[in-house]
Amino acid sequence: MNMSFTFQPVPRDFSSLPYALYRVRQISRDQRENPPFSLSDEEWTEVLKDTKRGVHFQVFSAVAQVVSTDPTRLQALTEASGSYTFSDLEAVKASLKEQQAALNKQLGVKLASVGSVTSLPSVTVW
Repeated sequence: MNMSFTFQPVPRDFSSLPYALYRVRQISRDQRENPPFSLSDEEWTEVLKDTKRGVHFQVFSAVAQVVSTDPTRLQALTEASGSYTFSDLEAVKASLKEQQAALNKQLGVKLASVGSVTSLPSVTVW
């Protein structure tokens, strides 16, 4: 299986998948092709698609989701590089969520508030 890895900077555009891949790699410090500790572009793309809001990729939310689904991943990434350590993953996830909220505010991304009701068209089938 041939996996790809994006590490080159691209123009800043949170609606661009190449930029989103570049940013999640920066944020997560997943900047080396180092399986099983690093994720491929294809794996990051799936997470980015899952967390996308409107036209904007939610890069901090994507990293938080990866940390949430495998809390040891970020520790493993940091151990592989030997440069970073995170002792409190809950604080890391909270920080990522705060940074995403600030970025969404800057970009003008509107998210439904928690507990809000969204109207959906009603279809009756007989």
